[in-house]
Amino acid sequence: MLVALAGCSSPAPPPTLVALVSHTAPDDDVASTHFCGGVLVAPDLVATAAHCLTDRSPASIDAIVGADNLCSTAPIGGSRLAIASFEPLNTGVDVALLRLASPSPVEPTPLTTSTTDLVAWGWGTGSPGGQAPCTARPVALTISDSCADVPSDDYLCALPSGSDNTCTGDSGGPVFAQGGLVAITSSGAGCGPRDPGFYARASLLAPALER
Repeated sequence: MLVALAGCSSPAPPPTLVALVSHTAPDDDVASTHFCGGVLVAPDLVATAAHCLTDRSPASIDAIVGADNLCSTAPIGGSRLAIASFEPLNTGVDVALLRLASPSPVEPTPLTTSTTDLVAWGWGTGSPGGQAPCTARPVALTISDSCADVPSDDYLCALPSGSDNTCTGDSGGPVFAQGGLVAITSSGAGCGPRDPGFYARASLLAPALER
């Protein structure tokens, strides 16, 4: 789920932002096979939403670390890396880890529990059935304590701070707060400016990252 802030040009995306694409996609056509986002949390680990991996194998996916414009002709920006394996967290929460076949040179994003200045990033459509943007865009979010359908305490409930919300294609993307990773985009009630979104807490990743 995830779309852009309206108005002026967006800031550059964080270097740890990841686009998940088909392994067979040529470098000049990755945009058409992009299906979810992710975020680098260790040199060889990418966090994403577990539902993004349904009916997929590690060999069918590539992770583009430091991606931005997925419509660029070859060579695309960022580092395109193969996936060696999936690392389920076994928490029952919509979070999973992808182990890269080779480490990324990018410094991973640290975890945080801060909920100040929340910004989600991704290539979501912005509206159901809409067209995904070429470039990654931010969505400012605000924590809400009035969500009736939040799956559990392992999720943050948030509303967009502006007119744009996270949406189709943004699943698995990161939510940052003051320079750290606070959540992973999971699901939501819709894509409208008053529709709550559910974001799996990044703190669930801590035990796996401490091994």
